[in-house]
Amino acid sequence: MDDFVNIPCPGGLFYIDLFERAKDFYYDIKVKHAQEKIVWFIHAGFIRAFKVLAEEVPLVETFERIKAIYGDVRAWSTPYC
Repeated sequence: MDDFVNIPCPGGLFYIDLFERAKDFYYDIKVKHAQEKIVWFIHAGFIRAFKVLAEEVPLVETFERIKAIYGDVRAWSTPYC
């Protein structure tokens, strides 16, 4: 897909909308649960969105630079969670 940020996948969300939801969740955790350890169960779209936030990857480079495959399990820490 040429413009995955602004064109939704069939039957799915616009990536920009998914990113905004992920960003709201990320910052909510940062503020409300800063001192807690948290486990998230999320799908590949959210994995990419959180990596964009944590590593400051441009949205247009998301699929190029952040590989998330079916069944992928990731663990990472941020200063916030």
